[in-house]
Amino acid sequence: MGIKDAESLKQKISAQSYYPELFSKAFGDSEVTTDRISMAIVSFIGSISTFNTRFDKYNMAKFNSFADDTIKGADLTPLELEGMMLFQEKYDCNSCHQVQSPNGYIFAGTFANIGLEKNYTDPGLSTVTGNPQDNGKFKIPSLRNVSYTAPYMHDGRFETLDEVIEHYSLGIEDNENLDSKLQDGTGHARSMNISEHEKQAIIAFLHTLDDDTLIKSQAFSNPFKIK
Repeated sequence: MGIKDAESLKQKISAQSYYPELFSKAFGDSEVTTDRISMAIVSFIGSISTFNTRFDKYNMAKFNSFADDTIKGADLTPLELEGMMLFQEKYDCNSCHQVQSPNGYIFAGTFANIGLEKNYTDPGLSTVTGNPQDNGKFKIPSLRNVSYTAPYMHDGRFETLDEVIEHYSLGIEDNENLDSKLQDGTGHARSMNISEHEKQAIIAFLHTLDDDTLIKSQAFSNPFKIK
């Protein structure tokens, strides 16, 4: 929000005419505190999860023998299935992104240095921790609805999913904090050499993580339509 400290945030929110009623409904009175702001934001963010992707339907049908004929949209195309295998096995993308979780990752709060630069202009996590070993580390995002969320990376440097995959294919830079999963056997950056066909398969799979019901949900539409 461009606000440097919690006290300034509290003052800004307190000055808005529509918040007293909202705080009263949520907490029993209209007092605005930093703890209440935190609880409200955490509650809202925690409500954003996806369960209705084609990938979810596929898994439900796969592991429930009674569901195969009742779940619409449970089938994945051969290209999407190939992409899923590449994502989960050959290139092990799932070890970080945990697409089976509705919130995008099982171990929330994980950070990684993925070799975007040899020398990071934005130090990332180390800005907060002061630990030089955290330089260039950024939070691992959920990939659910990823096709809707371009541009990509912490600074939006990649416009397309194809550019993202090209980074992992041949663009990983050596960095002293580079995540071990992205290093080769000598401690240097991996060159995965992902073929064009494999890129298209992975992108096809990533589209199975889209959830239109979340995107169109009235609960996340206009926040000023207060009931």
